[in-house]
Amino acid sequence: MSLIVDDAHIDAVKTYIMEQGDTIGNITRRYVNTMQNVVETGIMEGATADALKEFLFAIRSDVSENSSAPALMDVKVERFCTNFIERIDKADKEIY
Repeated sequence: MSLIVDDAHIDAVKTYIMEQGDTIGNITRRYVNTMQNVVETGIMEGATADALKEFLFAIRSDVSENSSAPALMDVKVERFCTNFIERIDKADKEIY
């Protein structure tokens, strides 16, 4: 039985995951901006306006708390893929 590790595929998956992290960050920023626009120009007063302002505050707090999450995910994915390939290469040299 043989194990074939496709380095190019691992790199492609790594790139895909990192791009998805960027996409999630971009969507989140657009969502916050859209909600800000609704709060500023949409429903200006009343219970709904107050609820929207509170919701926007909660979203901003959550986004700022997790702002480094995509970058941390990128670092972990990159490190995992690189270490995996290096470990396989090292083991392969020891076998042959």
